[in-house]
Amino acid sequence: MAVLGSGGHTAEMLAIMQALPRSDYTPRLYVVSSGDTHSLAKARELEGGSLAPHPLQALEIPRARRVRQSWFSTPFSVAWSVLCSVWCLGIMPLWRTRGQRPCADVLLMNGPATCVSVVGAMWIMRLLGLPTPRMLYMESVARVYSLSLSGKVLRYLVDEFIVQWPDADRSAACYGVLV
Repeated sequence: MAVLGSGGHTAEMLAIMQALPRSDYTPRLYVVSSGDTHSLAKARELEGGSLAPHPLQALEIPRARRVRQSWFSTPFSVAWSVLCSVWCLGIMPLWRTRGQRPCADVLLMNGPATCVSVVGAMWIMRLLGLPTPRMLYMESVARVYSLSLSGKVLRYLVDEFIVQWPDADRSAACYGVLV
């Protein structure tokens, strides 16, 4: 499972997904925020378009925060996004398969605001005893000297936290350019 953002976040994440062996990481589920048709189109292209053996699996959740959204209204939109993520990633799949839902092995993220909602949903699911994937956060390659806001929020909430430049966070588990 991979969370796609817009623009650079999507390009980085798709480069990572392309490097992963399909035989080990199939099926793939892409999580995007509402209205992000560009990321879905790029994911569809990576997965082989209409010639792919399986249709693109994507989940659209409400946008956690819009560009230039007021900080006052942000907690409400994030809470709505988290609740929708819990429903779409945990409860609805369990209900459809009558509790026999196989959980994704890993959740890959690289900094879009949407990943904050998804991690919040994963923690709620863990508290409810639902299966969750291992959460791997890779800070964007563009973050050379400091962490993004998403990185600062999620630093201690994910299972693995990786920065690509040591100056971004000297306490990170791993360094190295992945893209």
